[in-house]
Amino acid sequence: MAKRCWHSGRRYSLLACGLPVHLALLPAIAHAADTQIPASGGQAGVFALADLMVPGLGLALLMLGFGLGIAHSRWRLACRLREEESRRLTDIEMPRRRAEDREARLQAILDWMGEGLVTFDELGKIEFVNPAIERMFRCSGTELVGAGISRLVPVERRDLLKIVAAKPPASGVAVAIDAEGVRGEGEYFPLEISLTEYRFGGRRLFAALFRDVSERRTAENRVHEAEARLREAIEFLPDAFVLYDADDRLVICNERYRELYRTSADLIVPGMRFEHIIRQGANRGQYRIPEGDREAWIRRRMDMHRNPPEEPLEQNLDDGRWLRVFERRMPDGRTVGFRIDITELKLRQAELERSEGRLRALVSGALDAIIILDEACHVVDFNPAAERISGYRRDEIVGRPVVGTLVPERHREMAEARFRRIMNEEGGSEADRRINSRARRRDGSEFHCEIAMNCAMGPNGKLLIAFARDVTEERAKAAALQEAKIRAEDANRAKANFLAMMSHEIRTPLNAVMGILDFLRDSPLNSRQRRYVRTATDSATALLNILNDILDLSRLEARRLDFINKPFAPRTLAQGVRDLFMARAEEKRLTFTVTVDPGVPARLVGDAGRIRQVLINLVGNAIKFTEAGNVNIHVSAADEREGRANVSFVVSDTGPGIAPQLTEVVFQKFTTLDNSRAGNADGVGLGLAICRELVEGMGGTIALESALGEGCRFSFALDLAIAARPLADEDERKVDSADIEAIAGARVLLAEDNRTNRMMTVDLLERWGCRVDCVADGREALQALDRKTYDVVLMDVSMPVLDGVSATQAIRARGDKVAEIPIIAFTAHALVEERDRALQAGMSDFVTKPVSPPDLLRRLVDALQLSREAEGENAPLIDREVLKDVLDNLSGETRNRVLAQFMQDMREKRQDLMTCGGDIAKVERATHVLNSLAGTFGAEALFRLSDEANRAALAGDAGVLAEAPHLVNLIDATLAALIEALAILEADVGEIDWDPILSSRAS
Repeated sequence: MAKRCWHSGRRYSLLACGLPVHLALLPAIAHAADTQIPASGGQAGVFALADLMVPGLGLALLMLGFGLGIAHSRWRLACRLREEESRRLTDIEMPRRRAEDREARLQAILDWMGEGLVTFDELGKIEFVNPAIERMFRCSGTELVGAGISRLVPVERRDLLKIVAAKPPASGVAVAIDAEGVRGEGEYFPLEISLTEYRFGGRRLFAALFRDVSERRTAENRVHEAEARLREAIEFLPDAFVLYDADDRLVICNERYRELYRTSADLIVPGMRFEHIIRQGANRGQYRIPEGDREAWIRRRMDMHRNPPEEPLEQNLDDGRWLRVFERRMPDGRTVGFRIDITELKLRQAELERSEGRLRALVSGALDAIIILDEACHVVDFNPAAERISGYRRDEIVGRPVVGTLVPERHREMAEARFRRIMNEEGGSEADRRINSRARRRDGSEFHCEIAMNCAMGPNGKLLIAFARDVTEERAKAAALQEAKIRAEDANRAKANFLAMMSHEIRTPLNAVMGILDFLRDSPLNSRQRRYVRTATDSATALLNILNDILDLSRLEARRLDFINKPFAPRTLAQGVRDLFMARAEEKRLTFTVTVDPGVPARLVGDAGRIRQVLINLVGNAIKFTEAGNVNIHVSAADEREGRANVSFVVSDTGPGIAPQLTEVVFQKFTTLDNSRAGNADGVGLGLAICRELVEGMGGTIALESALGEGCRFSFALDLAIAARPLADEDERKVDSADIEAIAGARVLLAEDNRTNRMMTVDLLERWGCRVDCVADGREALQALDRKTYDVVLMDVSMPVLDGVSATQAIRARGDKVAEIPIIAFTAHALVEERDRALQAGMSDFVTKPVSPPDLLRRLVDALQLSREAEGENAPLIDREVLKDVLDNLSGETRNRVLAQFMQDMREKRQDLMTCGGDIAKVERATHVLNSLAGTFGAEALFRLSDEANRAALAGDAGVLAEAPHLVNLIDATLAALIEALAILEADVGEIDWDPILSSRAS
């Protein structure tokens, strides 16, 4: 085929030859210029006319033109034949080619489609699968073609043949099926199958389109899980939640929403319009709507729903609850809402309003000024009381600075600093919050005020709340009271000094009088003289009782009376009072009895001395006023619990009695009765008043039951502890020969300036077997202690030159052994202050004049016992003189055997003490042996301690168990001291066999 020619102006070129020819010579060529020219053996060309001007070429070109004409005819014929053949071929090949093209296109679609395609027959035999099936099930098509459809979809998961059997023949309707396929090593995965029936070649076939929906199902599951979590979260919201779509239809709500709107709960379902729910709820009375305002209320509610306000609205429901409604319109037109139950908040709000109302009323009616300041110290509030005391009206002070108005300008710096501390330092100190200061009135005058301040949080920051009180008058009254108090204290001190002086001045000669009367009573006297002595003794005793009553009253008024609680035996105490008054009762021929109930504990803990004092007063009155009949002391106990008992003491008589209306009067101070009972009165009316003070001071009560002519019944009850175990009580020990023997031979230094008292005391002490030296003042006492050794000092407190207190201080200041000597205060001063002063100076004990011989004896016994115990602590471990005497009386062999046995016995008893545990009997046996061994060999310290422990163990005292470790340590020290002493004495007593001694010690 020649190339196509194209027109280029007035020239044509035949590209096959490229030779120019004139267009007029080849008209046929002109026609063929735009046609296809078949190739031939010759060449043809189109030339320009000017090219023919070459000489000799004209004929040749003419011949060539005729040849070309013939060729052109042939070419046209060939073209027609070719066109006819082409039409024939097109009619045959084109359908085939189109079919092949369609098949290729279909194959490409099947190869590249994402879904799997499977065809199978009625029996489930697979006939065709596309590559997507191979990829989906991870196997080749050759494996699947010919296999059953259950190879892809197991029957147990989905029976496709059963679905096929149930499908109407040639229905032409695709069936959508959810199934599970299996691939690889038994991995199941979700499928969506679209099953279609078709017929081909007279056969019923099925085409199934498989789609792997694993990812979609996973996504759907995630969506479902998210929705479930969202629903669960919504349900678990403490508040009600609701969502309406753009058409105002309910989409979702939680159960709380339905609970709050329970009246219309049946209407709250998805799809229901908000307006319908609101309207029906209003019709059912769900909302508290003013009568006749329902439609207007619904319109307002719908308007707020469609155009939610920024602030939430509040709803009051028919059941009394209040809801706070929050609604917001979303960009897509949906409405989300919350409902919060604020009923409790409303109740609290109402209570707060009531409380605020009460507070306002309280503040307004408060007697004290209440002033509230902000952080800038400007007045925020001002109550009426503040207006009254300051002269400012509330409207003219609020907003103004407190400094310069209420606070004087000169106090500015101090006041502002205090306000800052209170506001900024967690309330400031107590000194900041409570002050006494001067405040300024509106007229410029100043007044004293007492201010209490505190800090609180207000709506706009911290507030300082000040409570102020005008104390100008109170300060004046306080000053007057203080002055009166000072005068009263001066008077009390003067009274106390007077009482102390009078007590000393009266007791000193009284001590001598009573001592001489005691001597006279023990002397041979005739009946007349004896009567005189008895009368004088009674008078002196009455005087002493009056003096004691006055002193007790002074102590009670000053609250200086001490109560000393110690174990005592109530039966012994009552019997002692009976013994004291028995002689007087017999003189008046009265029957005097003491009855103690069996239920009264054997030992109680209380102030036996004060109880005895009350009983003595009551019994003394009973015997004094009873002329015939009897007097009785009755002791009982009740309500015993937790180691305590309510003990009652009753003193009754058959005297003249007292009128019932006077039973309270008798307990008043300086009161005597103007009746027959008072006719015998010889006191000053203090006894019963003191009894009441004493009983109440011990935590009890005292009462009187009486009527004229029926006698009196005085009773007092005390709540007393029960003693844990019997203990020796110093007030109950009998003054017998054993006590006198204990002090016999004692060396006593008596410092007393009064000659009579010196004489009486020396005579008493010498009768008890003591060796007594006397001095007249404290300085002489110090000199006597320098010259001689004494066991105890009886020191008068008031002496010339150097008093007893100063002398005691000087003795205690010494650095030698004399500084430890017991010193007993021996004085006529009976006030508590005097006793305290003496004890603080270092005195060991205190005895009041007139001296009670039994009391003095007990004090001396105790003082000497303490002194000897102190000496025992410094006793030598081994007395070498005693040890030497023992060893001198033994031969060499016997001596060594005895020493070895001594060491062995000591070791065994040491072991017994270490393992005694709670066995008191074991301690008793061990200390008994130790006592004997220690005494024999001169182990003084061990002897004393083991002797005390042995006596305590014999008495069953469990406290001895605590002494066992001390005994063990003392045994070790004693054995070491013994070996040291033996080494020193060996040269004097002879050779000692050390092996058994040292081995026994080491074991």
